[in-house]
This record gives sequence, structure tokens and C-alpha cells, in this order.
Amino acid sequence: MIKLDTKNFPALLFDMDGVLLDSEPLHFESFRRIFDPLGIHLPNEYQFKFVGDPLSRNLEDISNDFNIELELTKFKPQIQKAYLDILEESRMPPNPGVLE
Repeated sequence: MIKLDTKNFPALLFDMDGVLLDSEPLHFESFRRIFDPLGIHLPNEYQFKFVGDPLSRNLEDISNDFNIELELTKFKPQIQKAYLDILEESRMPPNPGVLE
């Protein structure tokens, strides 16, 4: 968790996925990076199943749909790291209007 000294900020902005960046495809790619090497190939359409759900629910869906056991404590940090790596690699620009 990042701790900020909020006395130095006139305002704080909280972003929901997709408002500042179109980050959903990056989230899905992070799952693929972790699961493809394990032989679990998520089809493109599967991405829409993840939208709006927490990571724990996404892992539960994969577990049920592919009939495998997944430990949240093992896979959650791997997926989070993969997402941060992808975000850094992509250098994704903000959505139109964000910087105005």
C-alpha cells in the first residue's frame, strides 16, 4: 500500500479502470502471461468475463471453467506483478481528454 502525505495535495483523484487508461486489455494479458505457460489458454472472449470483478473472482472463474485448483495466495501476486510489468512496458497513453 502506498502512503501519501495528503497535506501537500489540493485534491486526490480516484480512478476506476477505464477512466484514465483503457487498462482492461492489460489486465487480461497479465492473466495470459501467467496461465499460458501452464497450458491454460484463455480465449479472447474470456476477457469480457473479467470486467468489473475482483481478481479473486477471476481466479475462481478460471478454476471452475478449466476444472483446476488455484491458490489465491500463489497466483494473485504473480498476476499483479505481471500487470505492473505490462503497464510499464506498454507506456499506455491516457484516454483522450485526461491531460486537458
